[in-house]
Amino acid sequence: MARIWPLTYRRRGTPAGADRRLKGGRSDPARPLEFRYGGRRLTGYAGDTLASALLANGLDLPEGPVLAGRTGGVLRPASIWEQELFDGLTARPQSRRHAPVNALRRLLHLERPMPQQSTPPPGEVEHVYEHVDVLVIGSGARGLAAAREAAEAGADVLLIERDFTLGGCLLYDDEPLAGMAPRDWRAQTLARLAALPNVRMLTRTEAIAEEGAHLLHCRARLQDHLARRDTHLADTRFYHVEAREIRLETGSVDQSFSFRNSDLPGIFDFRNALSLVSRHGVRPGGRLLLYTAGDAGYRLAQSLAARGVPPAAIIDAREEVPGPCHQFARRLAVPLYPGHRIIRAEGLFRLRGVVLRKTTEESEGREIHLEGDCLIQSAGLMPRALPEGRKIPPPERLSRLRRSPLHGALEKAGAVMGERGDWRVPKYIPKGTEEEEAAAARETLAVRQGAGLGDISALGKIDMQGPDVGSLLSRAFGDAFRLPEEGRMRYGFLTREDGILIADALIWRIAPTRFLITTAPWFLEAAMNRLTALTAAGEARRLQLTDVTDQWGGVALSGPKAEAILAAALPLAVMAEALPPMGFRDLTQDDLPLRIARLSHAGGVGYEILTPAGYADLLWQLLMEKGRPKGLTAVGTDAREILRIEAGRFGPLEINGEITAAELRAQLVGLVPTRDAADEKDMAPLAPGMILFEGDGTEPKGRGIGHVTSVAMSPDLGHQIALALLTEGRARTGTLIRAVGGEGETVVDVKVGAPRFVSPRVEKRHA
Repeated sequence: MARIWPLTYRRRGTPAGADRRLKGGRSDPARPLEFRYGGRRLTGYAGDTLASALLANGLDLPEGPVLAGRTGGVLRPASIWEQELFDGLTARPQSRRHAPVNALRRLLHLERPMPQQSTPPPGEVEHVYEHVDVLVIGSGARGLAAAREAAEAGADVLLIERDFTLGGCLLYDDEPLAGMAPRDWRAQTLARLAALPNVRMLTRTEAIAEEGAHLLHCRARLQDHLARRDTHLADTRFYHVEAREIRLETGSVDQSFSFRNSDLPGIFDFRNALSLVSRHGVRPGGRLLLYTAGDAGYRLAQSLAARGVPPAAIIDAREEVPGPCHQFARRLAVPLYPGHRIIRAEGLFRLRGVVLRKTTEESEGREIHLEGDCLIQSAGLMPRALPEGRKIPPPERLSRLRRSPLHGALEKAGAVMGERGDWRVPKYIPKGTEEEEAAAARETLAVRQGAGLGDISALGKIDMQGPDVGSLLSRAFGDAFRLPEEGRMRYGFLTREDGILIADALIWRIAPTRFLITTAPWFLEAAMNRLTALTAAGEARRLQLTDVTDQWGGVALSGPKAEAILAAALPLAVMAEALPPMGFRDLTQDDLPLRIARLSHAGGVGYEILTPAGYADLLWQLLMEKGRPKGLTAVGTDAREILRIEAGRFGPLEINGEITAAELRAQLVGLVPTRDAADEKDMAPLAPGMILFEGDGTEPKGRGIGHVTSVAMSPDLGHQIALALLTEGRARTGTLIRAVGGEGETVVDVKVGAPRFVSPRVEKRHA
């Protein structure tokens, strides 16, 4: 007969017999209470909540999702944190073992579903109507102070608290208050309020709804703390309180970090952890890890250490941690991980450890594994209620923040990042302690004198395929627009029905019925909406529009040495005879797929090279490696903006949704300050938005004759230059006008000229 080995069963949670009780706290060991949970007989103390009693017995809290067969975390399970423990309490965990099976049975219309737990019948309810002068919600320090102030002024005061004990954060906080310990201040204030005849205080009562500015509905739990139900008492009492003044003093809540498995049991927020230790005398775990993003985490660590529960490690998400925090960690001999974030928690049924990574590193960064069965976290505090008198704002929708495939490579190169629309882009790449203006000037000159390489992955890209693409493009860009030949590109203006410009775009013809449209990132949404609307209106149906911006990475290689650098890095993509201006080629070199176009938005010789996003980093490294000996310089968006203005190309401030293509051609001009270089230090700077007026000496009034759109300091010319929209602009070439800013305080004399300021070797732009 085969031998059957003895089996040892292990419950989820802390090993049986683990000592979780600490000295101190408000729970009374002299008054033990027996209760049942999940069929087990357990013991707690008077003053415990159900949560603290379960944790003291080494069990995990049951709230949260259990479809995967595990309990959830304890970030905000309100019921068990507020349920007062009493002798004879019977509780059971949420049972969802059969939920997936029952859902499948209902879906397939099968009979005999799995048995469900019966829902207890609703208890008796009574309604009470109150009229008071001041209603105070919350009994923390601010709530008690507000109630005492109003009561001493003679007002009839009603104070409500959802907990079974008054005090709020005073029950566990140890920050001095008015020169007194929080416990002493609380006792003194409650004694004063109890002695006032015009004050009533209700516990186990929560505000549930507000109706108008003076009516509040509250719900009181009357029998949740009684071992035997009082038949003469209702289960729930609803208070309908009409008050001349309602004071919301509900405190704040901890904000949680986002990481994988953040719902594992053993993960607490700061307030609950401190309440367990200070109020109930319960240790939340054996090996504690502290995760914070501010100094409040260190105050918590100090409180825990004073009660014999020091953290095993402190993880601080801030890259720059103040010196006192480092000193505190050294004094406690606690490892500190500044500038780190938790990427996941580890454990099957409860927390066993966490995995860290530096906040500045991408997905390939070095991982640090820390063991621990308790994580206490807080990303900051958020008020539970809005300030008095302020309307509830609509939900704030966060804008998309997109990163280029070259984001990591540019950060390693030291790029200073900024936001442009939805994109995180490199503004400039400084050398040493170089300031922004100096770095942008150096990069601009590098493009003019040698070669520069910039990231253009944010360029909007729309793929168009189908037999009706040609007719749609003619409708969108105007009947006079001629489609380019295959392998060529052509500029076009995308307009509305009334002729107002939406965007300028570059149309690439990849195949007879396939085109690629590229446009500036700030024009992409408007261009996509316009093309989609034309398609839906029946202008062209046999086609497919796809936004492929994120599928491609791209770089712009510009400057006199661009051709030589490209020949050294990509020999197959060589020379003007193989790749004419406004032409492009698709090719593969050393398994690197490329789409190379010969064009430059900065004027002169230039190339734009597109590659699938996964290859963008490899393309960047290849070009920088081959081009560095020839003086290739990485450039940011600041330098590219200067180059755009020097070349006289329009941008989002010129295409402003109020101008047609014909007006843009006629009104776009360049402006140059007229003062001598000797007076340049005293010269008022040009700025976008300045209004243009005639230079005849009359007082500037009214709307003016135009406005400044884009301004840059040209390192090539040594002074400011600007683009402007000017009425009859081209006809005013060579005239003097005035640019006025503010309330007429700033006046700059400028000379009108062509929009192109710098003319390097210009290549033929027509396909």
